[in-house]
Amino acid sequence: MARANQDRPLPLDALTGDFLYAFGAAPERGPIRIVTTDWCATNQQKYFGRDDLIFQPSPGLTLKSVAASALASEG
Repeated sequence: MARANQDRPLPLDALTGDFLYAFGAAPERGPIRIVTTDWCATNQQKYFGRDDLIFQPSPGLTLKSVAASALASEG
């Protein structure tokens, strides 16, 4: 989560790109669902700091639709 929400001021060497946003607190146990682009999934070491994450497509869902739904629920 430390790599997410990089729209705030951070030292240049801590930036990985303004592509990751977190919503809510991460659970202490169990799986975490990440919605991301195929680019971030392919380059997960750079963006998530590890290379052992397993990404699976969710038919009918897009990053844009999930983000729009989350934003709408905040209003």
